[in-house]
Amino acid sequence: MKFSSCLALPLLVSSVWATKNDAAVYQLNSQESSKAPVVTNKDVLLYLSDRFDISDYYKIGDNRDEVIEFIDQQNELINSKNTDNAKLLVLINGVSNPNEVFQSIKPAFKIKGSNGYLIHSIMTKFPKQIATIGNYSYIPLTNEIRLVSKHHQDNSLLKHFEYFNEKLVGIWNSFTKTVETDNQIILTNKVHQDATTLKLINDKLFINELSQLVHLNAVAPNSGDSMFINLNSLFSLGKKTGYDSETYNLSVKVLSDYLVALSAKYDISVIALPVDNNNKHLSNHLQKRGQELNEIFKESNVNKRASNNGVCFSSEDACKVGTSSCNSHGKCAKVKSGCWSCVCAATLNEAKTKTTNWSGYDCSKKDVSSEANLLLWTTLALLILFIGGIKLLYSVGNESLPGVLGAATVSKKSQ
Repeated sequence: MKFSSCLALPLLVSSVWATKNDAAVYQLNSQESSKAPVVTNKDVLLYLSDRFDISDYYKIGDNRDEVIEFIDQQNELINSKNTDNAKLLVLINGVSNPNEVFQSIKPAFKIKGSNGYLIHSIMTKFPKQIATIGNYSYIPLTNEIRLVSKHHQDNSLLKHFEYFNEKLVGIWNSFTKTVETDNQIILTNKVHQDATTLKLINDKLFINELSQLVHLNAVAPNSGDSMFINLNSLFSLGKKTGYDSETYNLSVKVLSDYLVALSAKYDISVIALPVDNNNKHLSNHLQKRGQELNEIFKESNVNKRASNNGVCFSSEDACKVGTSSCNSHGKCAKVKSGCWSCVCAATLNEAKTKTTNWSGYDCSKKDVSSEANLLLWTTLALLILFIGGIKLLYSVGNESLPGVLGAATVSKKSQ
């Protein structure tokens, strides 16, 4: 059942006064409204339940006319061309200014006094209710992403995220290398400065969440799918670096830019939640999640070589996925119980005249140790020869001349 009305009533829900601590809701695929109404948590749940076709689970209550008018106004702004796109609902926690998350997109409406019940309903109840009504599959792709899909057997997203933890570090490294030339991500005039700042970010929560968005953008969605993403890293970054720091502001920008890029494939709604430093549940969750990510990054430590018991994958398939089959410069092998790593091998160029050795956890780095050793010993040998030559010339200059030559020299000097 859809909430609908032909009423031409003023939007009474907007009579709720807005404050700087209100959450802001953005519809990335909709037309902009001239005015962003301020609504309650319940109004938002009713509107979103209507969008995701689960309104049977919710009752409007006493202010029926006002709520239906609000829902109708929001639905009129939706771009009909994107109605068949997969739906993506994103919650962003820890936003210092919810009204200015996106550079050129204004909030569709604001939420007065957003609370934990709203977040719980969206991230926990909504996916399961959609799955129940449509007889769909409910699939947690990661700790942050929930997928509801009618594609039970052959789901491209499920396969795509199967070994995400093994791919995580590689995705981040690849992203930071290409960020300077990707106009979808960095749109300011300070490209090199932004890229440098981004590479210095070491918050694992942020790296994990942004890498998930990057990974999501690398695969085509299935029509009719619904996805729910909960992003909490801005809360963590803000507490560490300050909510007015360059690092925090760049992180907000990169996340928002990437969501805009994803809107070409998904019908996206974003709920930006204000900073709540008293949210102990969120703080405890981030602490636990941070410990989990520490283990993932530890297992994917790219600074260690597999030959030195560095990176271990739990299976051969995980090793192949996490290293792109050792980048065709080696093969995955079982080095000890429960540990699969890349064993790198030398390769020849096309003319088969030059051998290249490879190293690194994924055999992606050229091993220049042999060339370095050759250069070192060659330089050392030349240095020894040079010093030896100088000593020889010096010793020759100090040797006494033979008797006859010496007498002749003395005789000339005496004349």
